[in-house]
Amino acid sequence: MNAGSLFLAIFLIVLSLGGRIPKIGAFSNLSERRQLAVILILVSLIGLAGVSFATSLGKTAPLTADYTAEITINRNLTLTENYVYHVHEVKFRMLFRNWRVPMLIKGLDYYPAIENRPHITLIDAKGDGICYAKDCFGRVVVWEGDLTAKMLAEDLAERNEVGFIRAEKFKVGDYSAKYEFVVFPPIQSDGEYDHINLKLADRHVPYQHVRIVIEDPHDAVVKLYPHIPEFNVHKVGRSWIIEGSAPEDSLVEIEIVLKHNAVKGATVSFAGNVLEMTESENKKYYEKREIVNLAVTTAKALVLAFPLVVIGVYILYGREKKFTVPEFLSYVPRKRKPWLVNLIFKGDAFKFDEDGLYATLLDLQRKGNISIERQDNDLKIRVLNTDTNDKYEKLVLRFLERFSEDGVFDTKKIKKKVERDRLFSHAIASWFNEILIYEDRNIAERFVENKGKVVFKYISAILIFLALVSLLWVAPMLDLFPNAIQIPILMLAAFFQSFICYMTPTQLFGRWKGDHYKEKLEWDAFRRFLSDMAMIKKYKPEDISIWKDWLVYGTALGVGEKVAKAMESLNVRVPEVHTYYGFGTFHSIRTSAMISSSGGWGGVGTGGFGGFGAGGGFGGGGAGGR
Repeated sequence: MNAGSLFLAIFLIVLSLGGRIPKIGAFSNLSERRQLAVILILVSLIGLAGVSFATSLGKTAPLTADYTAEITINRNLTLTENYVYHVHEVKFRMLFRNWRVPMLIKGLDYYPAIENRPHITLIDAKGDGICYAKDCFGRVVVWEGDLTAKMLAEDLAERNEVGFIRAEKFKVGDYSAKYEFVVFPPIQSDGEYDHINLKLADRHVPYQHVRIVIEDPHDAVVKLYPHIPEFNVHKVGRSWIIEGSAPEDSLVEIEIVLKHNAVKGATVSFAGNVLEMTESENKKYYEKREIVNLAVTTAKALVLAFPLVVIGVYILYGREKKFTVPEFLSYVPRKRKPWLVNLIFKGDAFKFDEDGLYATLLDLQRKGNISIERQDNDLKIRVLNTDTNDKYEKLVLRFLERFSEDGVFDTKKIKKKVERDRLFSHAIASWFNEILIYEDRNIAERFVENKGKVVFKYISAILIFLALVSLLWVAPMLDLFPNAIQIPILMLAAFFQSFICYMTPTQLFGRWKGDHYKEKLEWDAFRRFLSDMAMIKKYKPEDISIWKDWLVYGTALGVGEKVAKAMESLNVRVPEVHTYYGFGTFHSIRTSAMISSSGGWGGVGTGGFGGFGAGGGFGGGGAGGR
């Protein structure tokens, strides 16, 4: 799997987990330290994948090349290019180098007016195939006189292009070519210095390695300014050597200040000071380059160091006091409402789920507030007594009464009505949202502080803002600084890192108040006990009321099915077990209601010519394939 695929896969995982991380049993059941370890691993993977993906952009493709250029500063400015084309897929018949300025071919006749304008003349071409060239007028020359190759070049090649052809598509492998040119560039001159800006490439396949050698036998070079995304430059004798790499469609350009009349070209007088103008424009370029590189480095450091941010937030706001509790607990740690146990102690202390409703129904049945009769997979529920002071229990009883007919909440009849009545579907779906996505932040905040979660909320907001702002900032300069695209990508990766932390259970980066963390550990121990058949058999109680407690609180903690199966296995017969297996009908009603109601109620919507500074060079184009 390449970096892009890995980054996309992790991105999809993050999206799929989204708001459901707290509800994944395997995660919620881990100890706090193990939850932290899982998040650190995931955050680290996102960071590594993000950095790998960002740095690989523009460097991998079906065709890449190594590029070597030798420029000789004589009266005739000569350019010899050597390419090693790396073919990674069998899809190309032509490998080439094109220009975005007029290219002439030695041996063909041209008007003197054309030859006195800035142009590039192809002297010779050699390659691992039949060489061809198409000049600025569309005339084609084929080196070996192959008629098929000539017809192909006439049909497919673009003007100002030189390359080579093979009758069969190029197989995966490396292929070499050598092109020799004489450059007649535009020259700005102030009478003391001459200025040349030679753009060797700006539309090309990724150049994995770039090597440019500038031979200066007469010491004509006064100042040299490379414009390449990644490079280093050094001088050996009278030769300047520039080495680096250039992602796809990035700038490869050499700006030179020369002694006057060192090179022939289309000279124009310049009213200003050539040396000062060149230095001024390049100072801006290099300063901006440093800023971009610093921003890229900072973004990478942020993404790679984000696990330290996670650890820091955990230490500040999430690390708990140590309590010692048994690994297994066979009794209910504390008499609390089942829905509250679900809300606070099952997963996220601020998240409620359907197990809280099912546990409440079992508890109301046990207390005599309702009676439940199961027929096949459907339930009939009667409200017998509405006497309760509990806010959530009152809500559930009102829900049952609201959708009862003749005093009976009949799930079979409700399912049929949902299928044919959209108004009814919308109403019951709304009620399900009230009782199944139940929130009571005031209660939750009595147990847990959520400062850490708030920190990641703000960090996520800041990072997505920075990703958008940086994208707007780098978009206009990608031709000059292609690596700048890494900044918004890395900001997006950091956002995913923060967002995944924000979506974890509140108590992971929050702190339990008082001794509620001890109670949390006890509920976890109780849950482990109820999940272990061997332990249940060992502590098998004779008192039926204890079994009912186990089933009610086991349901609230998400292990009700295991308790029900244990009771069946041990031949413990209570009505609540029979009732438990009918709760699946609530899920099917809610799903059908949401689908049906959305159908009726959802909304419908929705080749520079030698100027000063980077990018202004004469030439352009670069290596490619078709």
